[in-house]
Amino acid sequence: VIGSEISMKREQDYDFYSKFDAIDRFVKNNSVITEGEANIIRQDDDGFVVWHIQKEGVKNSILVVANYNSPKEKFCVEENGNSWTEEREGTEVFDKTIELSCDYSIVSEYRFDGTDFIEEKFVTATNQLSFGKIMPAEFKFYTVIK
Repeated sequence: VIGSEISMKREQDYDFYSKFDAIDRFVKNNSVITEGEANIIRQDDDGFVVWHIQKEGVKNSILVVANYNSPKEKFCVEENGNSWTEEREGTEVFDKTIELSCDYSIVSEYRFDGTDFIEEKFVTATNQLSFGKIMPAEFKFYTVIK
C-alpha cells in the first residue's frame, strides 16, 4: 500500500501481532536458532517441510515442522498476451510422519499460550512424530536432544 492511505486487513488483528511478537522474541532469545545452522531434512511438494537447527557444542537442537503454503496467495497469470492476477487458497497437509535417527530424541514442543512460546515436556521422549493435518502457514517447534 505504497503511496496510499489504505488500512491493511490485519491492522486490527491483535492475535496476529501477539503471535508475531512471540515468534520474534522466541527466535532472538534462542542461541541455537541465532547462532546455529539450519538444514532442511525433508521437503515435500504438498507443502510439508521439516528442518533441524543445530549449534556446534550444544546438546539441544530445534526441529521445525511446517506447511509452507500460504493461506492465500496472489499469482500473476499470463496467457495469449493477456495477464491477470488470481488469488489461490493454500492447501492443508495431511497424514505426515517423521522419524529421526535413533541418535536423536524429541523431548518437548513449544506451544503458543497467547503471549509466549512455552516449552511443554513430553512424558516420554520419542524419535517419531505424526501429524494428521497441518494448515497453510502453520508451524511447530520441538526440542531435540542427541
